[in-house]
Amino acid sequence: MSAIFSIFKVVPGWCWAILIVVAALLGAELHGRHVVQVKWDAEVKAQREANDLLVDKRREDNRALAAKQLLDSSNIQREHDEEVANARAAAARSERMRIGTAICPTTGSTEASGTSGGNGANTGTRLVPDDVDRDIWALEIKVEGAFAAGRAAQAFIRANGMAPQTLLGE
Repeated sequence: MSAIFSIFKVVPGWCWAILIVVAALLGAELHGRHVVQVKWDAEVKAQREANDLLVDKRREDNRALAAKQLLDSSNIQREHDEEVANARAAAARSERMRIGTAICPTTGSTEASGTSGGNGANTGTRLVPDDVDRDIWALEIKVEGAFAAGRAAQAFIRANGMAPQTLLGE
């Protein structure tokens, strides 16, 4: 065994000192790299977890916003349906449309009209033809539907504070 250690005596002592210093520096460098890598990995993990939390929060915000928009949409649709139903009910309750003789004079006799019929109609008017009456009522229902949509949108805009105060009359 001493023969093996005698080989080490051939190398001068200062070489051994340099070799030990280089080995110590190399060990310190490897340890430093390991410490830096551990810190880096911890920072990357923390960043990833923070990003995951932000993504989860954004998803929850999006779900809440979607639920609010669905509720608003259903409220607008409900108000629209109510307005259209009211317009249709009003149209169904009213009698047939009459048109004044000043706009469309009656054909036939030019003598003054006598007493009106039993329905108490205005003597200066006459009934429009059935097909014209149907067309006018259909158009009125469409117009009332458009007005209902506008009123529902206006109510939504006012309810959510989207209109300037000058337009709200306040």
